[in-house]
Amino acid sequence: SGTTDNLRQSARQVVVLGSGRDTTYLRYRFGKDSMLADDDNKVRWYEVDHPSVIIQKAHTLLPRCIPEGYGHTCDSNEETGNSYAVTIAPLQKN
Repeated sequence: SGTTDNLRQSARQVVVLGSGRDTTYLRYRFGKDSMLADDDNKVRWYEVDHPSVIIQKAHTLLPRCIPEGYGHTCDSNEETGNSYAVTIAPLQKN
């Protein structure tokens, strides 16, 4: 039916609460589990943890886990100062 087809084509999301040093997203996107990803753009990933854990993960774990040609940013919410967003994206070619 049309509704079922629309649901299959709609975006999916994964929320990891208390993500800590979990690297499931990185394995899914870049590692051996990437074979399971039919379309990375259809899956939105959210990792939720204490801000200090997110900062530590962004500064120590991510640089070693993302492949060459990608970079990451760790930006804080200026209004609250207690939430962070980490973005992984291909580096811009000069």
